Amino acid sequence: MRVVLDGQQRIRLEMTGEGFEIASEGIDISPYHLLGASLASCTALMFESWAPQTGVDLAPLTISVSWEMAEERPMRVRSMAMELEWPGLPAERVETAERVADLCPIHATLERSAEISRRIVAA
Repeated sequence: MRVVLDGQQRIRLEMTGEGFEIASEGIDISPYHLLGASLASCTALMFESWAPQTGVDLAPLTISVSWEMAEERPMRVRSMAMELEWPGLPAERVETAERVADLCPIHATLERSAEISRRIVAA
């Protein structure tokens, strides 16, 4: 998987090569890029387990994630949009692919929020 930083508020995940790579062309990576990359890569991993069983080629899949920031403090993401471009995905498989994408635990966590605790230990 290759994640490309497409701007300050957008990433694109391409299903190329082995492993996981983050590419940037003059854009400094931010925590928001990592949040978008985690959503896209989690969704892609759901497809990695489904696509081979159905004979659908995963290689041309591209997942783009963009986000809008909340205007009030604290600074945070207000909304995210994910677009999947999958040349060669048969029309009769689109509905199933949508259900598979919904299995992404990052997606489920973001939609329902999670309690977060923090503890700082100074040595």
